[in-house]
Amino acid sequence: MKADFTFFLDLPEKNFHQFLKFSLEKDKYFNHHLLQAGVIALTDVLKAIDEKFASYSKEYIPLLHTILSENDVKKEVKLNVITLIGDICLLTKKEFVVYLKPTMEILFGACGLSLTVSNEDNELEEYLQNLRFSLTETFSCIFFGMDDSGEKETFSTYVSSIFEYFASLVLNNNIVLTIENYRGILAFYMDMFNSYGRNIQSLVNKDVILKLLTSLKSNKADRYLKYAEECENVSRIFLFDFLI
Repeated sequence: MKADFTFFLDLPEKNFHQFLKFSLEKDKYFNHHLLQAGVIALTDVLKAIDEKFASYSKEYIPLLHTILSENDVKKEVKLNVITLIGDICLLTKKEFVVYLKPTMEILFGACGLSLTVSNEDNELEEYLQNLRFSLTETFSCIFFGMDDSGEKETFSTYVSSIFEYFASLVLNNNIVLTIENYRGILAFYMDMFNSYGRNIQSLVNKDVILKLLTSLKSNKADRYLKYAEECENVSRIFLFDFLI
């Protein structure tokens, strides 16, 4: 069924593709429940047809950009869309290159929001934690999608801005990150070290790496401690033994 799902997308009349696009379009009949259902359905379609989604991406990515840009879309829906965009890039690779610049501009806008500090609103704080994690994961997915399509250098123009965002996040003592957030950010740095080597050394704030390593080491779980030790060794290679 999954392998043949494109059949239902391409029917000459009343195909699933039409219904799905309708649910994601913002017009006078805009409905949050319909929109959420459309995002969930598109996620399922992506999983079902995998790389075949590339031929449909031009129909959906602009719609997803609009959803992220609209102020009246519920924040929970936007979280799902951020994750979905990363998954789309990871699967469609070369087809995503044309959408890279507008996508990154929107994501950097979300980065600014994620730096908000909320000490009294628990619901907002939970959302901000999820947003920070989703942005980190999506940046990683976009990098891998660009890397797999031979566009690593195109992505490199955004590395400095992403590092600046991470520095603002990690070094802000008023922002409490989850251990998975710390791990995800450190993993992104490791991917950049392995991909670009010492060409990006000048972009790295060493205090950020130290804070990430220290935070993981302070956790009692063996898997975090082991990962921190592995990353510390990689950091020594690429950053000239700055770690003591």
